[in-house]
Amino acid sequence: MSDRVDRDVINALIAGHFADPFSVLGMHRTEAGLEVRALLPDATEVWVIEPKTGRKVANLECLDSRGFFSGIMPRRKNPFRYQLAVIWHGQQNLIDDPYSFGPLLKEMDAWLLSEGTHLRPYETLGAQAGTIDGITGTRSASRLSGSLTTGRVVAIGCACAGRRASGSCLSRGRITASSTNSK
Repeated sequence: MSDRVDRDVINALIAGHFADPFSVLGMHRTEAGLEVRALLPDATEVWVIEPKTGRKVANLECLDSRGFFSGIMPRRKNPFRYQLAVIWHGQQNLIDDPYSFGPLLKEMDAWLLSEGTHLRPYETLGAQAGTIDGITGTRSASRLSGSLTTGRVVAIGCACAGRRASGSCLSRGRITASSTNSK
């Protein structure tokens, strides 16, 4: 994928029709350095934060007024754990980017689920509590309309805040997301 995301890809992401959001959103290596992309409707400002130091590493530029942000860190070559400082309606929220974890459903599970032969789908589908990269939350996966939809680490006790367009939820001061990946 080129460094600049195609307008059709952004439109498909926003509409919820893009088959592989992991290929676009999150942190990616590019020739220019590491690039972070995020879909955060209604956000006015987004910064990449290094959790170890709390330091702002990069400011993400809004490439689409519907909330698609992107920024390149030219001096960084190796991926690292990061958070996003997001300003929504004048208030800053520190969030863990759900796309920083990568797909959580194993390929074998996806294969068995898609062919209908998984012997223990209850261990893979639905809400599963766990800790990934030191972040405790709930992973969610479900099968909808014949396609497999996987979710991300979501804060336990999530109380939705009407952010359906982005799949985000507000819980205990942290925004997390349950984004989808259809195969």
